[in-house]
Amino acid sequence: MKFHFSDVEIESRYIYRLMNNLNAISIRNLIIENERAKFSIDYTDAESLKEILKNLNIRVVKWEDKGIYTRLVNFAVVKIIVGIFMIFILLMMVNSLFLWNITVEGNYSYSDNQIVSFVQKQNIKEGIIKNKINCDDLEKEIRKKFDDISWVCAEIKGTNLIVHIKENYITEISTQEKEPYNLVANNDATIISILVRKGKAMVKAGDKVKKGDILISGIVEVNDESGQKLFNSYCNSDGDIVGETVYDYSDTLKNKYNQKINNTEKTLYLPSIFNYQWLKPDKKENRDITCTETKIKLFGEFYLPISIQKYTLRSYDIKQMEYTKQEADDILNGRLLDKLAIMEQKGYKIIQKDVKIKKDGDSYVMEGKITCHEPLGKVSYIDINEIEEGTTEINERN
Repeated sequence: MKFHFSDVEIESRYIYRLMNNLNAISIRNLIIENERAKFSIDYTDAESLKEILKNLNIRVVKWEDKGIYTRLVNFAVVKIIVGIFMIFILLMMVNSLFLWNITVEGNYSYSDNQIVSFVQKQNIKEGIIKNKINCDDLEKEIRKKFDDISWVCAEIKGTNLIVHIKENYITEISTQEKEPYNLVANNDATIISILVRKGKAMVKAGDKVKKGDILISGIVEVNDESGQKLFNSYCNSDGDIVGETVYDYSDTLKNKYNQKINNTEKTLYLPSIFNYQWLKPDKKENRDITCTETKIKLFGEFYLPISIQKYTLRSYDIKQMEYTKQEADDILNGRLLDKLAIMEQKGYKIIQKDVKIKKDGDSYVMEGKITCHEPLGKVSYIDINEIEEGTTEINERN
């Protein structure tokens, strides 16, 4: 009763008729004076009492809600807080309709910026309505642009677009793709081994293939008992193919270089909305401005159009330096090892590397060949309509 109750006042001449019809409703603190009957009821009985009063045609002189609950909801501060909370919920609902972040996962040789920049060129930018994003089309465009990315899966979680990529062929492809396809060669290679799980093998171990040649066909002919073709069956090709590939390797390092010697450094942290950049790179000599951004998110993948930007301002002097032979060797060999490490992460097995470093004018040059065994197999979609039309024409001529 103390938390939420109602004080009711009616004419006293009706009180006995009311009490005879209360049923399970309890009244408390009944006072009769000055031809008025005053009493209290629990808030859970309010609607039932109003219905009884209406049926008995008893006029309510006064009805007042009381208790801790009533005091709370009548406080201006509480109303403001509730109002702010409702506005916040509304803003979150509107915010959830838009894309506010792009994440890349599974990349080795390609940086996040490279993939994100390409995605943005497909008119998929932060702030776009999520309903305008076609993940299937985006996956196909990424595979067309980047030859050594065999599998792509784009998905939207919360307000985040996540682009999963694999830079070597794996069996996950067949479970993710919907359209039938062939597996074609990523590069010119000699086939070392081929294991077909689905589709028809078009090459065998020892065959030399060119980039784009079909390795496993997704078109399988279905014949009758006499061997006569009945129709084509289409599937998602699947298998493990390994090829031996020889890559030409070349890397150049200028003999002389400019070294920056820092003078002063200043760091600023600034809030940003809708990716607004407060400080932009200027053309002042011997000054750098770098910016890193941390997106704000509430939970999971629910990002907001709000971020904290860290600006680093550096002033420096430039001193011209020259690499020694040993320094040049260390740098070029380090780059080569990084390249080989990325290839191994993608499933390549390095068989032989034959590279040498030489001085060529004002540069050090590392050149040679790298032989490796690599997984082959890139998705190439099958145009079923074109194939069926061609088959129909042949049959008509026959």
